[in-house]
Amino acid sequence: IIESYIEHYVSPGAVVLDPFCGSGMTGVAALRRGRRALLIDLSPFATFLTYNHCACVDPAELRSALLAVLDKVRPELEPMYRADCPSCGASATLRYVVWSDVFRCPVCSKPYVLWEAALDKDRRVLSEFRCPHCRKCIRKRLDDRVGSRPVVMELMCPNGCDVHEVPVQEASHPSPANADLDLWWPTEPIPDGLDELSRVRRSGVETVADLFTRRNREALARLWAAAAEIEPERLRARALFAITAIMVRASRLIKYIPSRRMVPGPILGTMYLPSLSAEINVLELFERRIRTVCRAADEIPASAADALCVSTQSASDLAAIP
Repeated sequence: IIESYIEHYVSPGAVVLDPFCGSGMTGVAALRRGRRALLIDLSPFATFLTYNHCACVDPAELRSALLAVLDKVRPELEPMYRADCPSCGASATLRYVVWSDVFRCPVCSKPYVLWEAALDKDRRVLSEFRCPHCRKCIRKRLDDRVGSRPVVMELMCPNGCDVHEVPVQEASHPSPANADLDLWWPTEPIPDGLDELSRVRRSGVETVADLFTRRNREALARLWAAAAEIEPERLRARALFAITAIMVRASRLIKYIPSRRMVPGPILGTMYLPSLSAEINVLELFERRIRTVCRAADEIPASAADALCVSTQSASDLAAIP
């Protein structure tokens, strides 16, 4: 639709200005139609997205750089997503783990696992259910939440065994060989007093890091560290872009629906931690994202290399533009 407007109103080679560029889709449309694009936003994250959606990069070169990141972290991350197949004993790939909130019964004060107490015969989560200890009829209340625990996992066995929703093995994921690597992840506190953000505090989230399980937080940090070493800068920016693109699906925001045995993704437009969530394999997420990012790179013609300007600034002062 944006391309149609640009084609009608803007002469070939002329400049399209978007002073509130968001994720940069107007820029993509302009470059694809042979126009120049001047894209502005006050948000550094918006211009980060815009640059990586619009900047010209060779798809083959980009794919090579992203695969190099994948190859570097694979020896460290693959053992973190391994589990023994309960059917044949082979080493299987852990695709995702289902986590359940643990609550304290408001009647007897004993902890119970929602997954074990609240699913009916059709695997739907009941609004009212009996406490497994005192047998009183109770409801889930966030104020009674005392933690979470893994309950079942989805495996991919190399021998083709049916390993859907098998019990979680007690052993935690093994630490990679260089576990002493100085890893970085964001530890900023979740802002207080903002409805959409601060309500995750009721689910035990105090910082950005708390939005991830320990395993996925470490996996993302290792990916980020490897991507941050890429040269030149345009490929490094695209690699970091690919990692930010999987962060939501790698977080605890991903809902699991027991009745459908499916992981539909986050609930859009809200900051909500579901009581049944899925911890998805970060390696698989990044492998799929590589394919998507490289396909997107094909959308920007090579002729657009000198036709783009992205600026992080206020739209209230455009004096720098001729």
